[in-house]
Amino acid sequence: MLATQDVYDIEVPEEVLRTRAERLIEMGRGISLMQLMFAKEAAEFAATNEYEEWGATTPIDWIRIHCHLTGPQAANYVAAGEHFDELSNTVVAMAEGKVGFGHMVVMARTADALALSPTANVFDEQRLLAKALDNTVGKFHHICRHLRHAADPRVMRRPRLTWSRTAVCASAPTRTVALSY
Repeated sequence: MLATQDVYDIEVPEEVLRTRAERLIEMGRGISLMQLMFAKEAAEFAATNEYEEWGATTPIDWIRIHCHLTGPQAANYVAAGEHFDELSNTVVAMAEGKVGFGHMVVMARTADALALSPTANVFDEQRLLAKALDNTVGKFHHICRHLRHAADPRVMRRPRLTWSRTAVCASAPTRTVALSY
């Protein structure tokens, strides 16, 4: 009696040969890329008034409610998506698995902060990407906070008010107030 392996070569899928750690790393890369695509869609949605048709006050609020996210998560997706084209080298690094979506969010938030600063230098993606490549997201976040503080110490001392980019004042619904985050 012949055994199956004597008659038929069994091909083991590559996924089975990889370790659990390797599979997790690959899945994390895939999740980051999906988050990046979600961010791009979120930014494009935020550029419309479609959220008003659903009764939401802001696009971030609509994304928060309908995509089952927290406010800060929704705001981070929109911020990262708004910088999709500007941060092209970071997008490539993400596709290559060298950085994750968390790095992209920190980059986008730093670009926003430096753009609003009257004293900051121009945002330099290459310089920050070099730091992102060598550091975890948490460490990179602190590096960027230090950079933002050095660029504009007065702004960094202000308290962060909320996650929302804009809010309609209840006492004056026709005025929109920009809040820092």
